[in-house]
Amino acid sequence: MKIELATLEDAERLWEVQKAAFYEYIEKYGHFEDNPYDMTFDRIKFNINYHLGKYYKIIKDDQIIGGVFGFLLDRDDMMKIAQFYLLPDYQAQHLGEEALKYVLDIHQEIKVWVVDTIYQETLNIHFYEKLGFEIVDVEAVDEDLSFATLIYKR
Repeated sequence: MKIELATLEDAERLWEVQKAAFYEYIEKYGHFEDNPYDMTFDRIKFNINYHLGKYYKIIKDDQIIGGVFGFLLDRDDMMKIAQFYLLPDYQAQHLGEEALKYVLDIHQEIKVWVVDTIYQETLNIHFYEKLGFEIVDVEAVDEDLSFATLIYKR
């Protein structure tokens, strides 16, 4: 597996992979605000070019199998992971852990990382906690859907 900065030439494949990765949440929770499944192609291109962000493609066997997009928040040492995804066939193989560790490691200048994930998705919560993230907030959208905000500090 390798991780590289994404380019506009990668946008269509990243969009397809992101839709495939987040489709299961549409089936479970329906369409909800800011679901990456509903992100437009133009938004993917914007994120790739965003001057305060970094968009990485995750590659295995010469194919893009996932992506990580983060952007600076209120200060130069705080980054939000806005999208992090792998194709379903590549999940639960420690590839996500390897990818996120790599991104955290190459950005030593970032002291605080923030991510939101669906609180009911206990595997996602466990994934981030295993990497050192801690839940700092849980916000209910409705009775079946809540989002947890997790923070990792160096």
